[in-house]
Amino acid sequence: TLQAGMDYVFHHISPQVPDAVEMFGDKRHTEQLPYKTHEMAVYVACRTPWNQHIMTDIGLRYSCLLHTGEFIDRRYDDLGATVAETYYPGGVHKYYGSVEPRVGFAWIPQADQRVRLSYVATAQYVNQVMTSGIGFPTDYWVPASCNIKPQRAHSVTAGYFRSIGRGEYEVSVEGYYRLMTDLLEYDGELFDMINRQYDVESGLMAGDGDAYGVEFMLQKNTGRLTGWAAYTLGWNNRRFPHIEQGRRFPAKYDRRHDFTIAANYRINDRWDVGATFVYATGCAFTLPERFYIVGENLINQYGRHNGARMPAYHRLDLSANWWLCREPGKESGLNFSIYNAYARNNPIFVAIKMEPNEEKTKISIRSRNISLYNIIPSISYFFKF
Repeated sequence: TLQAGMDYVFHHISPQVPDAVEMFGDKRHTEQLPYKTHEMAVYVACRTPWNQHIMTDIGLRYSCLLHTGEFIDRRYDDLGATVAETYYPGGVHKYYGSVEPRVGFAWIPQADQRVRLSYVATAQYVNQVMTSGIGFPTDYWVPASCNIKPQRAHSVTAGYFRSIGRGEYEVSVEGYYRLMTDLLEYDGELFDMINRQYDVESGLMAGDGDAYGVEFMLQKNTGRLTGWAAYTLGWNNRRFPHIEQGRRFPAKYDRRHDFTIAANYRINDRWDVGATFVYATGCAFTLPERFYIVGENLINQYGRHNGARMPAYHRLDLSANWWLCREPGKESGLNFSIYNAYARNNPIFVAIKMEPNEEKTKISIRSRNISLYNIIPSISYFFKF
């Protein structure tokens, strides 16, 4: 079979801009011009079964991005300070193009077994900028532009898949490796985002990274009880020339262990119940290790970049469906669910609180995990037609 196509996306992205209220009530607002980009791609893919045991997938995609519109092109020194800027009222400021090949190979020794190998090259033109400080979750998105290159990745996967019985169970194991270039990270803290010289591009650093690991999965497809269990053991690392003297460090979303189990039980034609349990290693972040008082200012000294971990994330979700109608094309019912059934307080960031004693001779420093919500019950009506 042969497939071919094209796609086009126009992005109008307003970058994050901080508002600040100073001690005496004065408000400060930072203006940032929006990004306007045109993203286009053409592709062709071919799937060929050579015989009953071998199949190949070969594809080629060409993608590109044009940065257009009103724009202020700023140039920065090694410290991130603006040294020159040029205003453009419109036109095309930058063009990026990427060739993205992909190759897949499947070997089917028997009807119930499959071995797959694949390689994919990709380019990403809208990129997430990570911040590693503990104050607030302030990750944001920026597109490729005059000063920001698109991210590129090369991915290799190898997996083994097998059905057990008459398709009642399926098991699989799959390994992966991904090499990434031109990743972005914000070189600064929250206070750098709200100063008068804030610019969305001035504190960006570019680096490389890799991610690798292995995934295991067991799935039950038939019977009253159905569900699946999956476990991933993975690593996600970064390397930036100006962080940790160029040594590798864990990415913010590096999660060593990721486990999910989901089950659904059909009681009768009117009722079925389900449960999902999720566990994941906590995200990496940069923790202040020492504090100093210089004059009347509190100065903090950070430890290793992303050298600390948030607590592990886990929760249990429960649900029940009461079917009012299950005829084809007329399905409807009520869903009763509880998100985070045992009210686990999974923190989204860590807050540092400093309090002086009554004599103003000592300062106590405490950390506190901040959670967004815990248990959420809900009732919903659904229908299909």
